[in-house]
Amino acid sequence: MNAIAASPYMDSALSSRARPSFFGLVGGGLLKLSRQWMTWIILVLYLGGTALLFLLLDSGGNEKEILQKDPLNFLYTMTAYPATVMRIFGGFFLMIITAYLVGMEYQGGTIRVVLARGVGRVQFFLAQLTTALLVVIMLFVGWTLINLAGLFVSVLILGGRPDIFTVADSTYWREMGIYMLTILMSMTVSVLMAATMAVIGRSLAFGMSAALSWFPIDNIAIIPLTLIAQFLHRDWPRNATGYLLGPVVNGLPEELGLKNIGPTGLLAPVVKVESTQALLVVLAYAVAFLVISLLLTWKKDVKE
Repeated sequence: MNAIAASPYMDSALSSRARPSFFGLVGGGLLKLSRQWMTWIILVLYLGGTALLFLLLDSGGNEKEILQKDPLNFLYTMTAYPATVMRIFGGFFLMIITAYLVGMEYQGGTIRVVLARGVGRVQFFLAQLTTALLVVIMLFVGWTLINLAGLFVSVLILGGRPDIFTVADSTYWREMGIYMLTILMSMTVSVLMAATMAVIGRSLAFGMSAALSWFPIDNIAIIPLTLIAQFLHRDWPRNATGYLLGPVVNGLPEELGLKNIGPTGLLAPVVKVESTQALLVVLAYAVAFLVISLLLTWKKDVKE
């Protein structure tokens, strides 16, 4: 009987074939999210909340009159308010999803199985991050389409014409475009923050609780800083509110000069923040989150 010795080239080919590809890891992450009841339950709740918002707007009492007399104002209202809901609750959804993607692998110990297949720690983390950012795009596009459908249904219910967008001028398109960009910025920095918290804590519980606590703590910090400024008669505590991520993100529409959209009703810095400063603050936080998460993933061994 002839024995056939395995060639080192065959071993190398089999090893590379067995190692999951980057796109395979991303696809696996999306498949994992799609099979979680949590994902669909939250989406259904948000869809129901959006439908309830349109119902409240339609039954506000004077919306039909506004539609007839000032359709442009009606258009601002019926597009800005649902977009604000997407901006706020979409961020919460993405933080939960991202913390689950990253933290569950550590908490369940399944990350060791993936790493044993030859996947690097940084590569696996970047695949998880890419998965979360793809969810950002899908959520943004899907929710935008739902909001547009809700707008057209509202127009028909209130007796308006379906060609409502013919009243939109260049100012409307510019402001709505900028506002949509602020939503994408908010969603993206929420994902990066949640991923960083999950990497720091290396558990689902820590990552999710820390991520969901970040913005409330950030917003509440405005109150003690304002009181400190009044007590010390100094400006630096008030100025510090212009460098808190949550308030700066909340105030982006005003900080970027939008006149017809806002205020959003969210806590914003108590000092005037210029557009350049606001964008640099958001960018600095995003870069810091990304660098910290990558360094911790690269340097710390997986012992879970």
